[in-house]
Amino acid sequence: MTTYNIFTLCQRRAGRCALAAAALMTSAAVSQETDHEELVDDKPSTLSFFSDMKTTVSLSVLNGDADGRLVTPKGGDPGTTSPGRPTLEEIGITTVTAAEAEVLLTSGPHRFSTFATLLRLDGDDTLTSDLITHNVLFPSGLDVESEVKLDWYAFGYGYEFVIESENTDQKLTLVPSAHFVLFDFLYRLEGSNGSSIQRAYIKPGFQVGGEAVWDTGTPLSLKLSGQAGLPFDSTAEIWTIDAVALLRLSDNGSPSDWRVFAGVEYTTIDFEDTQPIPNDISVDLGPMVKVGVEVTF
Repeated sequence: MTTYNIFTLCQRRAGRCALAAAALMTSAAVSQETDHEELVDDKPSTLSFFSDMKTTVSLSVLNGDADGRLVTPKGGDPGTTSPGRPTLEEIGITTVTAAEAEVLLTSGPHRFSTFATLLRLDGDDTLTSDLITHNVLFPSGLDVESEVKLDWYAFGYGYEFVIESENTDQKLTLVPSAHFVLFDFLYRLEGSNGSSIQRAYIKPGFQVGGEAVWDTGTPLSLKLSGQAGLPFDSTAEIWTIDAVALLRLSDNGSPSDWRVFAGVEYTTIDFEDTQPIPNDISVDLGPMVKVGVEVTF
């Protein structure tokens, strides 16, 4: 083979290698660019979760009837409490005034809520029979003053389903949810003879439930909600149901959505531990008239 032919062959092979190398580099660049685009595309979905988030703050007050019992032994020992007593009525409590506050974070169908209910009861009366509570005797005919706290706090998650009308502006929103609850209990009783007792504790609890909201396509909407306490040992079972009508005050397109609401609520609180003679708290609250205001921004 002549020198010229060898030189020509090398040129051709070098050209083919260069083309192959260029193709590989182009393919790698395209692949890298595609991967970069995929990574960039992932970011907006995460950011949009927070950028689309709305906050709703709700405040309300309640007032209504109260009934129940606060059986409070000492150390679970027999003889340290009168069976089924004291009742709320015999220590002068027949009504309750409460306050509720909720902060709700919503992004798409996801709802994260923090909820607080402050339930304070107090009263005074004259005992018509001997009462033993927390191993202290309060004799018949004694004037007593009572103070009871039944506060509870809930932290929950819900998922929203919306059913829209095809021919009107009406829609129905359904939100199943679950909550973790903290029950903050205090019971104090003082007699005119100087005798007194006080008992306080915080117990966990769990709820499942949900709400249904009917948007009528006008400033008026209706909401029905409820939560059921789950029956685990030594946990608070708190059941609630309420129905309210909401009236929107702000115009469509306003940066904040103001509403006032009014309705009725029922609450049942039960707690029983596993001591030989258990703490046995059972309180029914309601019907309670409920009025409040909420704002979404």
